Amino acid sequence: MKSDKSSVSKFFELLLVFVGLGNLLGGCVGRPAHPPTTPVTVRVIYRGEPVEGAYVMLVPQDGSLPAAKGVTDVSGLAKPRSFPQVLGVLPGKYLVVIHKRKLEGEAPASSSKENLRFEQKMLDLLPVRYGDAAQSGLNLEVPAAGMVFETFTLVD
Repeated sequence: MKSDKSSVSKFFELLLVFVGLGNLLGGCVGRPAHPPTTPVTVRVIYRGEPVEGAYVMLVPQDGSLPAAKGVTDVSGLAKPRSFPQVLGVLPGKYLVVIHKRKLEGEAPASSSKENLRFEQKMLDLLPVRYGDAAQSGLNLEVPAAGMVFETFTLVD
């Protein structure tokens, strides 16, 4: 009889361990690793045309949130993300930075980094002020619920 009691007791001990582990792991897996985000789509227009390949960054006005980043597609649309693996932006007020650059000049015959630095330079393809949060004049408020679609028309 004693062996029956101890085997039943061990069974319940193991059951409690598995139930406890299940609750622990279920709690960890069930919660997102980040706060909720709001889907945001930004459209960039310059000289009447959508801008492909523009870098869009939403910089939090109070500095308490991570910046959200995205790149425009052929339609001039970007879907910035506060977290690389999750679409959407944390709710808050943002300054908007938009820039598009390309490397200008010929690559030198030698491939040393010093030669590249002196013979090539970055050329801004959009007005420079939009690439600076303090000068762009662009703002975006992201609410805690709903969706955001905002068009930014850049001017010279």
